Amino acid sequence: VCIMPPKIDAEFAKLLPPLSPEELAELEASILHEGVREALVVWQETGILLDGHNRYALVNKHDLPYGTPRELSFGSRAEARRWLIRNQLGRRNLKPDWASYLRGLDVRETERPTGRPEKGSQIATLSEIAEREGVSEDTLRRDAKFAEAVDAVAEAAGDEIRETLLSGSVARGDVTRYAEVAKDDPEKAKAVAAKAKEGTKVKVALREVEREERQAELTQSAEPAPDL
Repeated sequence: VCIMPPKIDAEFAKLLPPLSPEELAELEASILHEGVREALVVWQETGILLDGHNRYALVNKHDLPYGTPRELSFGSRAEARRWLIRNQLGRRNLKPDWASYLRGLDVRETERPTGRPEKGSQIATLSEIAEREGVSEDTLRRDAKFAEAVDAVAEAAGDEIRETLLSGSVARGDVTRYAEVAKDDPEKAKAVAAKAKEGTKVKVALREVEREERQAELTQSAEPAPDL
């Protein structure tokens, strides 16, 4: 039995697709009326919460009991992370871009291990992931590139931009272009993210930042040389 309150792990939490305001309101009404019907899931060895973050936040908000969590044992952080990713992929209301991102992470986790495998590790092959998720291996390869691009932007511009990129409002080509900008010029990537946060579409924000950069260069080159 888990005695201590579950721990929130920031790295794990950022992999969780957010609920829409309507979904969150519906979940809150359900918890207030019926309590927590589905047990939270925690990593037994660490107490880290793996599933039920929204439920946990809502019971804390209303000072309600959350019941006895379900505990799962994992031999490493990588195994716990893979479980979290695959558990999220099982959600029925998962948006297409989030599904693609999480499948891409699953593929990247599969390709990453080198050297001796973890004790008790069950690393799936690309074909196994394709069969489990009901997509082609080519789709998974594209998903992996998409996930890499999203993470490159988030690393340069901050984790908040990840939700924007996976909202369904940003074309894949724009995500790829943004990732190239982020790798070459992290400060420019942050400027794009600031505009996106204010409501500017990413595609437009990229154009605006590049135009502002060109104007600054022209202004600087037009300034008269100082008298010596």
